Amino acid sequence: MALTDEMKSVLSALGVSLVVLCGCASTPTSTPAASPALASATAEAPAPTSETAEEAAPEGPTQTAAEAWAERAVRAEVPTAVRPSDGTNADPLAIGDAMEAGPTTTVVVTPARQLRPKTVRDLEEAHQLAQKMETFDEAMKKLTVRLGKPNWVENGRKNVWVVRDSTHCYRLVLEADGSIETEKVVADEVRMLSALSQQNLCTGVVVNGVPGLKH
Repeated sequence: MALTDEMKSVLSALGVSLVVLCGCASTPTSTPAASPALASATAEAPAPTSETAEEAAPEGPTQTAAEAWAERAVRAEVPTAVRPSDGTNADPLAIGDAMEAGPTTTVVVTPARQLRPKTVRDLEEAHQLAQKMETFDEAMKKLTVRLGKPNWVENGRKNVWVVRDSTHCYRLVLEADGSIETEKVVADEVRMLSALSQQNLCTGVVVNGVPGLKH
């Protein structure tokens, strides 16, 4: 059967459409490339840190007013630790024993027959000479040559020379560190060495204990 011109035209158009459809199906689809601006922004975005993660983490449950009050009440009921006592707070005699057990001053008095007669002027001149010495031993030697033995020695190192009159006594003191001083005090004046010890500044005698304190 012969084809008419109209049918030929239709078949030709259908063939072209099929070719076009086959070409589209075989062509691979391409993914659009990301723009340079988008890629730069993605690269510059900072990675999340631990601090950021902690901030983003949800907060724990908060304490209610009733729970806070109960916690304070429990703390108030816990007994305070009692500081141990050695019993001295209630016993004044024990306090006295503890004080007497503290450091004491040892005084060695030179016998009167071994002392050299001297005057206040002798003390002053000896003071001036000893001040020029650089060490304790040098000063001690100079004072001994000038004044003789000290009237007494305290704790083996502090040396005291004394000149007395009817109302006062004049003292020259050489300390263990080499320092020297002179002073004038009232006759029989006493000075506290500790809470339970006092010394006569003109004789060097030390009295320990408090009068009237019983043991």
